Amino acid sequence: MKAFIDAKLLIYLNTVKTIRARRLYEEFYLNLLSNSKAYVDPLVLDELLYISGKKHNVPYGLTIDFTMSAILPYIEVLPLRAEEY
Repeated sequence: MKAFIDAKLLIYLNTVKTIRARRLYEEFYLNLLSNSKAYVDPLVLDELLYISGKKHNVPYGLTIDFTMSAILPYIEVLPLRAEEY
């Protein structure tokens, strides 16, 4: 099965503060990765950086670390084509 990962899930994973909520999102994410071939659009990653920083005050470096360790090794980034502009 294929799954497109939206920005909201990644933002929640990057910004949620309560342990219980974090555990629920992590379990969902890991289950999704285990049972699907996951894809993400570059604009989703851009939204993750922007919303995490502006709305949730997560430092840019932490979001980059999250992206490098929890997203890019497991999710294929789709190419950005002219249709997206």
